[in-house]
Amino acid sequence: QYLIVYEHYPWLNGLTGGLSGPYGTNRNVWKEVFEECEVDLALNGDQHIYYRSKPINSKDEIVSYNDPKGTVYIGAPQMGKRDRIRTDNQNPEYFEVRSDDKVGDDGTSGITYFKVTTKGITGTLIDLDGKVIDTYTIPAKRKVVWNDEKAIIGNNLVFTSVNNTGYINYNSNYMNYINEIRVKDVSGNSITSIKPREDNCK
Repeated sequence: QYLIVYEHYPWLNGLTGGLSGPYGTNRNVWKEVFEECEVDLALNGDQHIYYRSKPINSKDEIVSYNDPKGTVYIGAPQMGKRDRIRTDNQNPEYFEVRSDDKVGDDGTSGITYFKVTTKGITGTLIDLDGKVIDTYTIPAKRKVVWNDEKAIIGNNLVFTSVNNTGYINYNSNYMNYINEIRVKDVSGNSITSIKPREDNCK
Protein backbone atom coordinates (compact mmCIF):
# COMPACT_ATOMS: atom_id res chain seq x y z
CA GLN A 1 0.00 0.00 0.00
CA TYR A 2 2.94 2.33 0.61
CA LEU A 3 6.28 2.84 -1.10
CA ILE A 4 9.03 4.11 1.22
CA VAL A 5 12.67 4.60 0.24
CA TYR A 6 15.76 5.24 2.34
CA GLU A 7 19.18 6.68 1.52
CA HIS A 8 21.95 7.59 3.93
CA TYR A 9 22.82 10.81 2.12
CA PRO A 10 20.22 13.60 2.11
CA TRP A 11 17.58 14.03 -0.56
CA LEU A 12 17.20 17.70 0.41
CA ASN A 13 19.79 19.88 2.10
CA GLY A 14 18.86 20.10 5.76
CA LEU A 15 21.65 22.60 6.48
CA THR A 16 20.68 25.18 3.85
CA GLY A 17 17.12 24.26 2.81
CA GLY A 18 18.23 23.50 -0.73
CA LEU A 19 15.97 21.32 -2.90
CA SER A 20 18.75 18.85 -3.59
CA GLY A 21 21.27 17.21 -1.31
CA PRO A 22 24.92 18.26 -1.18
CA TYR A 23 26.16 15.04 -2.81
CA GLY A 24 25.61 13.24 -6.10
CA THR A 25 23.07 10.81 -4.66
CA ASN A 26 20.20 13.18 -4.02
CA ARG A 27 16.71 14.18 -5.01
CA ASN A 28 17.68 15.67 -8.39
CA VAL A 29 18.92 12.25 -9.47
CA TRP A 30 15.84 10.35 -8.28
CA LYS A 31 12.87 12.72 -8.33
CA GLU A 32 11.55 11.60 -11.72
CA VAL A 33 11.78 7.96 -10.66
CA PHE A 34 10.00 8.80 -7.41
CA GLU A 35 7.16 10.43 -9.32
CA GLU A 36 6.89 7.56 -11.79
CA CYS A 37 6.80 5.01 -8.95
CA GLU A 38 4.61 7.25 -6.76
CA VAL A 39 6.91 7.11 -3.74
CA ASP A 40 5.05 8.15 -0.59
CA LEU A 41 7.97 8.83 1.73
CA ALA A 42 11.75 9.28 1.32
CA LEU A 43 13.96 9.11 4.42
CA ASN A 44 17.61 10.04 4.89
CA GLY A 45 20.29 10.52 7.52
CA ASP A 46 23.84 11.94 7.29
CA GLN A 47 23.41 15.64 8.11
CA HIS A 48 21.60 15.05 11.42
CA ILE A 49 19.34 18.03 10.75
CA TYR A 50 15.67 17.24 11.18
CA TYR A 51 13.41 18.35 8.38
CA ARG A 52 10.06 17.34 6.98
CA SER A 53 9.01 18.59 3.57
CA LYS A 54 5.64 19.15 2.05
CA PRO A 55 4.77 16.75 -0.82
CA ILE A 56 6.93 17.70 -3.83
CA ASN A 57 6.67 16.40 -7.38
CA SER A 58 9.43 16.07 -9.98
CA LYS A 59 8.81 19.59 -11.26
CA ASP A 60 9.60 21.02 -7.81
CA GLU A 61 5.94 21.87 -7.27
CA ILE A 62 4.28 21.58 -3.87
CA VAL A 63 1.24 19.35 -4.28
CA SER A 64 -1.58 17.99 -2.14
CA TYR A 65 -0.91 15.20 0.36
CA ASN A 66 -3.44 13.16 -1.65
CA ASP A 67 -1.57 13.63 -4.93
CA PRO A 68 0.19 10.32 -5.80
CA LYS A 69 2.91 12.28 -7.65
CA GLY A 70 4.05 14.04 -4.49
CA THR A 71 6.76 12.63 -2.19
CA VAL A 72 7.36 13.70 1.41
CA TYR A 73 11.04 13.93 2.39
CA ILE A 74 12.23 13.56 5.98
CA GLY A 75 15.75 13.91 7.37
CA ALA A 76 16.67 12.15 10.61
CA PRO A 77 17.64 14.31 13.61
CA GLN A 78 20.87 13.94 15.53
CA MET A 79 21.39 11.64 18.49
CA GLY A 80 23.46 13.25 21.21
CA LYS A 81 25.13 16.63 21.10
CA ARG A 82 26.62 16.96 17.62
CA ASP A 83 26.19 20.71 17.14
CA ARG A 84 24.38 20.31 13.84
CA ILE A 85 22.33 23.44 13.15
CA ARG A 86 21.03 24.94 9.94
CA THR A 87 23.23 27.50 8.20
CA ASP A 88 20.72 29.04 5.78
CA ASN A 89 16.98 29.29 5.18
CA GLN A 90 16.55 28.66 1.48
CA ASN A 91 13.14 27.62 0.12
CA PRO A 92 11.22 27.73 3.44
CA GLU A 93 7.91 27.30 1.59
CA TYR A 94 8.83 23.67 0.79
CA PHE A 95 9.21 22.60 4.41
CA GLU A 96 6.64 21.89 7.09
CA VAL A 97 9.49 21.79 9.63
CA ARG A 98 13.25 22.27 9.36
CA SER A 99 15.22 22.58 12.57
CA ASP A 100 13.28 25.73 13.38
CA ASP A 101 11.68 26.98 16.57
CA LYS A 102 9.42 23.94 16.61
CA VAL A 103 12.27 21.43 16.77
CA GLY A 104 14.98 23.67 18.17
CA ASP A 105 17.73 25.68 16.52
CA ASP A 106 20.13 24.22 19.07
CA GLY A 107 20.12 20.92 17.17
CA THR A 108 17.48 18.89 18.97
CA SER A 109 18.37 15.25 19.64
CA GLY A 110 15.59 12.75 19.18
CA ILE A 111 14.08 9.84 17.33
CA THR A 112 11.14 9.44 14.96
CA TYR A 113 8.85 6.44 15.15
CA PHE A 114 6.16 5.50 12.67
CA LYS A 115 2.77 3.88 12.94
CA VAL A 116 1.49 2.49 9.65
CA THR A 117 -2.19 1.71 9.16
CA THR A 118 -4.46 1.31 6.16
CA LYS A 119 -5.38 4.99 6.53
CA GLY A 120 -1.91 6.52 6.58
CA ILE A 121 1.62 6.77 7.96
CA THR A 122 1.78 8.66 11.25
CA GLY A 123 5.19 9.85 12.36
CA THR A 124 6.17 11.25 15.74
CA LEU A 125 9.44 12.95 16.68
CA ILE A 126 10.33 12.86 20.38
CA ASP A 127 13.32 14.41 22.12
CA LEU A 128 15.56 12.82 24.75
CA ASP A 129 13.05 13.69 27.49
CA GLY A 130 10.19 11.97 25.65
CA LYS A 131 8.56 15.26 24.67
CA VAL A 132 6.66 15.19 21.37
CA ILE A 133 8.32 17.70 19.06
CA ASP A 134 6.58 16.94 15.78
CA THR A 135 3.71 14.72 14.69
CA TYR A 136 2.03 14.27 11.32
CA THR A 137 0.10 11.86 9.12
CA ILE A 138 0.76 11.12 5.47
CA PRO A 139 -2.60 9.85 4.17
CA ALA A 140 -2.89 6.62 2.21
CA LYS A 141 -3.15 7.15 -1.55
CA ARG A 142 -3.83 3.54 -2.50
CA LYS A 143 -6.43 1.03 -1.44
CA VAL A 144 -5.43 -2.10 0.43
CA VAL A 145 -5.17 -5.21 -1.73
CA TRP A 146 -5.14 -8.46 0.19
CA ASN A 147 -4.02 -11.66 -1.44
CA ASP A 148 -5.95 -14.88 -0.79
CA GLU A 149 -3.65 -16.03 2.03
CA LYS A 150 -3.97 -12.77 3.93
CA ALA A 151 -7.72 -12.68 3.46
CA ILE A 152 -8.09 -16.09 5.08
CA ILE A 153 -6.29 -15.14 8.30
CA GLY A 154 -8.66 -14.46 11.17
CA ASN A 155 -11.81 -15.00 9.12
CA ASN A 156 -14.94 -16.88 10.12
CA LEU A 157 -16.66 -18.13 6.99
CA VAL A 158 -19.76 -20.31 7.27
CA PHE A 159 -21.73 -21.57 4.27
CA THR A 160 -25.06 -23.30 4.74
CA SER A 161 -27.64 -24.54 2.26
CA VAL A 162 -31.36 -24.65 2.95
CA ASN A 163 -33.73 -25.82 0.18
CA ASN A 164 -30.98 -25.20 -2.38
CA THR A 165 -30.62 -21.61 -1.20
CA GLY A 166 -27.17 -20.67 0.03
CA TYR A 167 -26.40 -18.36 2.90
CA ILE A 168 -22.96 -17.01 3.66
CA ASN A 169 -22.22 -15.56 7.07
CA TYR A 170 -18.89 -13.76 6.89
CA ASN A 171 -17.04 -12.02 9.71
CA SER A 172 -13.56 -10.63 9.13
CA ASN A 173 -11.18 -7.85 10.14
CA TYR A 174 -10.80 -7.31 6.40
CA MET A 175 -14.51 -6.94 5.63
CA ASN A 176 -14.12 -3.46 4.17
CA TYR A 177 -11.65 -4.71 1.58
CA ILE A 178 -13.57 -7.67 0.12
CA ASN A 179 -14.45 -7.20 -3.53
CA GLU A 180 -15.61 -10.73 -4.33
CA ILE A 181 -16.32 -14.08 -2.69
CA ARG A 182 -15.60 -17.11 -4.86
CA VAL A 183 -17.33 -20.41 -4.14
CA LYS A 184 -15.55 -23.65 -5.12
CA ASP A 185 -16.41 -27.32 -4.68
CA VAL A 186 -14.25 -29.79 -2.77
CA SER A 187 -12.18 -30.44 -5.91
CA GLY A 188 -11.37 -26.75 -6.27
CA ASN A 189 -13.66 -26.15 -9.23
CA SER A 190 -15.32 -22.75 -9.31
CA ILE A 191 -19.06 -22.82 -8.77
CA THR A 192 -19.89 -19.14 -8.63
CA SER A 193 -18.68 -15.78 -7.44
CA ILE A 194 -20.59 -13.37 -5.23
CA LYS A 195 -20.31 -9.61 -5.02
CA PRO A 196 -20.86 -8.47 -1.43
CA ARG A 197 -23.87 -6.26 -0.80
CA GLU A 198 -22.85 -2.63 -0.76
CA ASP A 199 -24.67 -1.99 2.51
CA ASN A 200 -22.59 -4.70 4.19
CA CYS A 201 -19.23 -4.44 2.50
CA LYS A 202 -17.37 -2.04 0.27
